[in-house]
Amino acid sequence: MTDYSTWTYKLGDLLTKTKGSSWTGHVVGFYGTGLTDEGYAIESINEPGSVQIYPVSALRRFDPERDVHPMVKDARDRIEALNAEVARLREALKLAIVLIAAELPYAPMLPHLRAALGDEA
Repeated sequence: MTDYSTWTYKLGDLLTKTKGSSWTGHVVGFYGTGLTDEGYAIESINEPGSVQIYPVSALRRFDPERDVHPMVKDARDRIEALNAEVARLREALKLAIVLIAAELPYAPMLPHLRAALGDEA
């Protein structure tokens, strides 16, 4: 009988394929054949209940930084840009509030307000 405790991965480990078609999921079983000494059954995290088998050479541990989907990376980049825009607008609003609270004439402060808003016009 095979001692699976000495194998590279354990039940529940989150793995992904190293090349070719993509498949990411948790180890739900083990197998071995005449050609594959160490193989794993991987249940997809995207299609629960769907299982594929792969040799150890086709797998590696899932790395959330490295294995992020391009659409997720794009969304993160957009969120970061929006957060920067919100911060810029907050600063402009603070300046506008100071002007109103101090009852200063608006016209002399217009260039500063425009600069805070990023409006060069």
